[in-house]
Amino acid sequence: MYEIFTKMLNMSLSAGILVIVVVFLRIFLRNVPKKYICVLWALVAISLVCPVNIPCLLYTSDAADE
Repeated sequence: MYEIFTKMLNMSLSAGILVIVVVFLRIFLRNVPKKYICVLWALVAISLVCPVNIPCLLYTSDAADE
């Protein structure tokens, strides 16, 4: 049960980081066509719906265990 909770927590945190990245990209890329912004938000939606955990170089579970 604990493993499922930590996996879901890690996926939620990675999706949250992706949302923050997309928001900052929207701020800096104001002249980009709207279809590219929609593609970025579609990536966020897919990461929230699909239970796939993409490994992140900034956070590893090995470093948290120490």
